[in-house]
Amino acid sequence: MVNAPLGPWFTEPIGPDRWHEFGDELSAAGAPFAGQFAELSVEFAALDEWVRPPGVVQPCHRDLWAENLLPTAPGGVCVIDWEDCGPADPNYELACMLVEFGGGEPERLRGIYDSYRDCGGPGRVTRHSDFSMLIAQLGHICEIACRDWLDPASRSTDRAHSAERFAEFVQRPHTRAGLQLILDAL
Repeated sequence: MVNAPLGPWFTEPIGPDRWHEFGDELSAAGAPFAGQFAELSVEFAALDEWVRPPGVVQPCHRDLWAENLLPTAPGGVCVIDWEDCGPADPNYELACMLVEFGGGEPERLRGIYDSYRDCGGPGRVTRHSDFSMLIAQLGHICEIACRDWLDPASRSTDRAHSAERFAEFVQRPHTRAGLQLILDAL
């Protein structure tokens, strides 16, 4: 599994040129979220500059979002949805978990981070590039919502659904300031 390809979904940013193109296309097509996208795309393009290739690569879940963690009857946690499991940098996966579960609260972030380390977790989040997988993944999710709105027939979706997906994506947008807060808390 570690020798498997890393995959662009987890490693490659959208890039400033493509963010700009999406903005132009959405505006020209009259997307109801074009203005919001234009504002956020500047931030997303800046975040793309933080993306670096993974350092240490090992088997990781690569999709540890809240909907993939279920409580068990005895009080533990069951991790589901292993279809994206593959090679990744554990620092990058930990950074995703801190964004998902830290709530932007320094004490909570520190508690999660310390518990992870105390249990022997191999990841450490110490620099901007540790958010590379998060930036790449969320960028691709936004890219799909935009692409589907621009061409709903390509994936048998409708524009309303694509607009909802975009709205969900930007409900808690990741920003340089928000990610820096995590680094500062740790």
